[in-house]
Amino acid sequence: MRDDDGVRDDGAGRIQDRAGETPVGLGQGELTFWECVQALENGVDLPMALSLTRDVVTNRIIADDIDRLILAVREGRGMAEALADAHAMPNLAVRLLRVGDETGNLASTTGHIASFYEQRLSGQVKRLLTLMEPALIVFIGVVVGGIVFSIFLAVISINELIG
Repeated sequence: MRDDDGVRDDGAGRIQDRAGETPVGLGQGELTFWECVQALENGVDLPMALSLTRDVVTNRIIADDIDRLILAVREGRGMAEALADAHAMPNLAVRLLRVGDETGNLASTTGHIASFYEQRLSGQVKRLLTLMEPALIVFIGVVVGGIVFSIFLAVISINELIG
């Protein structure tokens, strides 16, 4: 199940989807989106920027999605429109890209989107680690306690054999 931003409502999957939201490349981490931002800021046209972004992606499914996006942009459709039709990005990102597309400020807009989702992912990871820390401490305590208990039982067994 997904919420309005296209993020699944379950715990661990939510973070996985958030990690996948950052890029235009639909799931490769922040490097992919920042690659597109860098290309656009340096005057590269959108289809070429998307092509460069696709070259960074290692996931074949995502690369295919970017290829379809490149074709849609070359056909004259806006990036936001193509992403909205593909349901490849959260609604918020698509709306922001649409504004950037219409105002001619796509590079800045993609940078803001990348920063937003990067911060959102960072917050989710921090929360997950905050929850995992006490569980790991208890687990390590049980393991260490088991080892100490085993050693203690061995010492007692040796004392009983001697005594």
